[in-house]
Order: sequence, then C-alpha cells, then structure tokens
Amino acid sequence: PMGFDWTKSIRMDVINNEGGIVCLQFHTYARSGDKSGSNVKKFLVFDVKANKVLQLNDLIAEEKKAELDVLIDEQIRKIYQIKDTEMLKQHGFFEDSVKTTQNFYIHTGGLGFYYNVYEIAPLSNGPTNLFITWADLKRKNILLNIPTIASQK
Repeated sequence: PMGFDWTKSIRMDVINNEGGIVCLQFHTYARSGDKSGSNVKKFLVFDVKANKVLQLNDLIAEEKKAELDVLIDEQIRKIYQIKDTEMLKQHGFFEDSVKTTQNFYIHTGGLGFYYNVYEIAPLSNGPTNLFITWADLKRKNILLNIPTIASQK
C-alpha cells in the first residue's frame, strides 16, 4: 500500500538586526505526494524604534515607483544576461516588465526584492532575488525615508 508522503516545515531567520531595523525571513517548504515540494520565502521588516512593520511605501514615494521598476528591470537583465533589445517573455518570464513586490528585505548593503517561483516566472527559472544597493537608490533619489542602516553607509 502506498503511504502518505507529506512534509511541511517553516523556518525563521533574522537576516538583519542593526540600526533599529530587524528583518526576518520566513522559509516554508511543503510537499504532498510524489511531486517535488515547494519553497516559499517571505520577509518582514520591522522598525524597532517606531514599533511597526515597514511597508515599501514607508521607504519609497509612490511617484518614485516607476524609477524603482527601472532598477529592478536592470537587475533582472543583469542576472539573467538579457539584452536591452530582448523581451523578458523570450527568457521565460510571464510579463515583459516586472513591478516591485511587497516581499522585500533590508540588508546592510541595500534593499532586496524576492520573487518566489511562479510569481514572475516558471519553476525552470527558479526564484528571483534582486538586490539594489543603497548607493544606487540614493543616486536615483528614490528613497523617501532612508533607514538608519542606510544612512550609516
């Protein structure tokens, strides 16, 4: 007789804890049956001094989101070696442009955006982890509020 082969695990890691900013990463793995399991990473960013969970709108002004989208596009093209003349769909992405996600993290060097499998591309592309340095964000004047951690750099 065939048994149940189900698994689920959830792990939480502190990936940043400095300058009054704590960033947590939640990694969930689930598997049910014979198929390979699914991995999902979600992030929560806390401003300890303000006692609140930070949203992207707390860091980036609404009118600057389009400029941030350009930086995200540049990062995707760099990571996947996609020429400016090529469409993202030609490389397996679901759309030709990728917008910011609320699944972001703050780290010493900058701001990261994490797209799980199937959010912007199929399993064959894997998850997409984009990282934009504080220097690039400052150069483009995209940050609304500069976290303490960034102002130290």
